Amino acid sequence: MTQLTRLFCLATTILFLSCSQNQDHPETDNLFKFKEYISYNTYGNTSIADPVEIVLSKPLEQFEITQEIDKDFIKISPKTEGKLLVDNSRSLVFQPKEL
Repeated sequence: MTQLTRLFCLATTILFLSCSQNQDHPETDNLFKFKEYISYNTYGNTSIADPVEIVLSKPLEQFEITQEIDKDFIKISPKTEGKLLVDNSRSLVFQPKEL
């Protein structure tokens, strides 16, 4: 009976420790920090050939339409070559380089 009790205690301890550990989840998208600035964006897994669109809540006044701007304004993972364009007064589009 003592072996059965020890086995039960061991199983309970293992179960308790495995359930109570703080699960380290990868850092989630920090887009929610910028929700007052961004009204829409391309999300999820997309092809490296598809453009990425970011629609802003307020119009851009410092850039001209169809102007290419520095791609360091956004971070794309995995790193992809391409150019960042102002599509209209409220949209930025990252157009990947043709393969």
